Amino acid sequence: MSRIWISGLIVLVVGAAASIRLAGQAADAPKFVVPDVPDLSIKIRRSFDRRDSTVTTEILRLKGAWQRREQIFDSPRTLPTVNRQSQISITRCDERRTLVLNEHARTFAWLPIEDLAERLRWFRLAARRRPQPVQTGPEVTITVDSVDTGERRQVGRYTARRVITTTTTRAAPGAKAHARDAVVAGWYIDLPPPNCWERRNGFVTRFMTTMPIGAVAPDHVRFER
Repeated sequence: MSRIWISGLIVLVVGAAASIRLAGQAADAPKFVVPDVPDLSIKIRRSFDRRDSTVTTEILRLKGAWQRREQIFDSPRTLPTVNRQSQISITRCDERRTLVLNEHARTFAWLPIEDLAERLRWFRLAARRRPQPVQTGPEVTITVDSVDTGERRQVGRYTARRVITTTTTRAAPGAKAHARDAVVAGWYIDLPPPNCWERRNGFVTRFMTTMPIGAVAPDHVRFER
């Protein structure tokens, strides 16, 4: 059994905390919200300790009811492609639309923010009409335990709290998954939900497994929080 520790100075969570139930249980529809938050910029840079790897930079800017998200991909100069590409979107919750910018072509388009409650209703109806696959493989139990330590620190105009989350995986003999413990210790602040939709208490989470014909049955996954 392996054990992994991850410690973060500041871990930022977008969206309100919500309890999770397994598919098939009752769930409340997501709620559309128009946030009004103080100005905040978050910049995340991801890189790999490998030669000729792409560096990804994500920039999130919040201002009232608006959210600007930018992804920048810096490819190594050894590749015969464009070294820098970016994706930019501006979500305006008060106008219920999202602007998509193409910085290279100097063009933009806008899309309406879809009704997730209606889409969730459609998925439920579709799920009732099709038979669900039966999970007959070895049982795998994934348990997520989050503990608020009570520690607080100020991050600009936001208050961060320290939370330690332990994810424990227990697998029966013959399962494809492996037993492991993963511990994440970080500082969290509450931010508005992405795309203006808040996942409310009981939002459905589904685990889907695909396999070719004649393959061994997939693991029977049980999720606890």
